[in-house]
Amino acid sequence: MVFLDRPVLGDNSLGRCYVANYGPPGAMGKTKGKSLWEFPVADDSGLLAATPTVILSYSGTKQATVLGLAQGPDGIYFTDFFGESTGEPESPTGNVWRLVPSKVTLSPSAAADTEATAFTPQERGERTFFRSCSPCHRLDGVGGSEGPDLTYLNEDLRRRLRSRGYQSLVARLLEDKGEFFLQQRPRLRDVQNVVEDDDLLRIWLKHHIEEPRFDNPFSKMPSFAEALDETQREEVVAFLMMRGTTARAKRP
Repeated sequence: MVFLDRPVLGDNSLGRCYVANYGPPGAMGKTKGKSLWEFPVADDSGLLAATPTVILSYSGTKQATVLGLAQGPDGIYFTDFFGESTGEPESPTGNVWRLVPSKVTLSPSAAADTEATAFTPQERGERTFFRSCSPCHRLDGVGGSEGPDLTYLNEDLRRRLRSRGYQSLVARLLEDKGEFFLQQRPRLRDVQNVVEDDDLLRIWLKHHIEEPRFDNPFSKMPSFAEALDETQREEVVAFLMMRGTTARAKRP
């Protein structure tokens, strides 16, 4: 890990903490770890100022890792240690990488990523999910534990949204005269009036990503209404919806 004592990653990077998460180096492909995390730190208290985020991760199909993190005069450096390996005794060669600030990489929509244009909405949603949501949510064993495990999200959520308890909760919130829930009435009516289970799941996910407190004032999840544009939010929902059949098939 490294704390920046110079703003080598942009004007707001001074004091931020970066952590190399090496994960299981011998595992193949995308696994828990193999990533670089950014921890924003408050100047006055030295405590976390926001939820840590993954700023890069290995997305290949071979063995790889992230190690050797250090601050340099023009960015931060890390090594992948043995490069990409198939696990065979082939004497793979490691690399040293430099991470630098760039306006081009501030958002996926601005990135010159010609490969992404060939992806399906679900595949783009998967990329967005693991960049923006996995720091807090685990999916198939990969991700954080701050929020609920989403491996069986669709099955569990369908059951919850159709329960009498949830429907009663929505009815009570629709009667709430508080300013916040008056603003949430369109969302609450949406989930109250939907007939088809798939439509209900899709609409709830959409509203939950935009405003997690719309049906739960105690939710600690941040809103992604500004962090992700409408297309990105729809793609994340499409990815999570696509996983429903797969997750149910895997469940013991």
